[in-house]
Amino acid sequence: FGGYGFWSARNFIIFFDENLKEWEVINPENTSLIPEESFSGMHIIIGDEFYIFNSNYNNPINRFENIFNTKLWKYNFTKKTWSLIGETDFVEQTMFQPEIKINNKLLINLSSKIVIIDILNNNISEFEKGPHSHQIYRDFTSIFNNERFYYFTSDNKQNLYIVTATESEMIGKKISSKSFYSNNQKLKTLGISVFVLILIIGFFRLYKKYQKRKNRIQLLENGLLFKKRFVQLDKESNKILRILIKNEFVNSSEILKIIEKEQFSRAHNERLKFQKIEELNFQIKMLLSKDEDLIISRKSSFDRRIREYILINRESFVN
Repeated sequence: FGGYGFWSARNFIIFFDENLKEWEVINPENTSLIPEESFSGMHIIIGDEFYIFNSNYNNPINRFENIFNTKLWKYNFTKKTWSLIGETDFVEQTMFQPEIKINNKLLINLSSKIVIIDILNNNISEFEKGPHSHQIYRDFTSIFNNERFYYFTSDNKQNLYIVTATESEMIGKKISSKSFYSNNQKLKTLGISVFVLILIIGFFRLYKKYQKRKNRIQLLENGLLFKKRFVQLDKESNKILRILIKNEFVNSSEILKIIEKEQFSRAHNERLKFQKIEELNFQIKMLLSKDEDLIISRKSSFDRRIREYILINRESFVN
């Protein structure tokens, strides 16, 4: 994958066809994502998946400038798709640093420490260098097999030797451990999912509120509305109904204040009040198609001389 030459890099994968004895290119399918051009990156193959990260690419404006790329890409050989996994938190330049595949992890032998990257579990750990890690000859690949390391080393006479070492001889004491990469796309997806969930909950609450309101009697400025049926109310009836909805009970004198006329006697105003209540009850019964009066009067429990009015099922009204 990738490669550099003539002030540019590649961003495709080639493979050697054993039958044709020639190099061929792999064309990705069912994907809209393609990684940037790349060279001198770290990589590992785990099963059917190829991972590339901490690579470099050319500045398209200035081809002499190399830009360090912290993106972690994955290619699936079976599905033939590219995926952008995230941004690595390991920002050290790893060009020309020996890397060893140890099981499904990647060991990087830096000059001051050893780093082990576990992509599958999104973890990167730093270790002190073991005695054998200082002796690795960087121009040759080292391998890990059957719980042992095999690497090349040389002496002052430029003689080359193959050496084997255990894990404890290669890897020292653990220094730290943290997440290897962060995935903003997952956070965005999570944010969108939460936003959609909030919208659904909000819509559901509004729907419930609408359904509840639809089954209640709505007091408007000019009348009553119930399930698309409407009766018109005059201003006095509207005021009376509003105070009855708002209060558990209303003294007769409060209603009398709304309908009384100064030119009439008290007795005549009482008759007007009675007629208004009767008229209001009739309009509500017409609206609900019921025979029961919802506005009734009774003697006050505090003072038997005072008459008070109540609205039955006033919680079924909304204004």
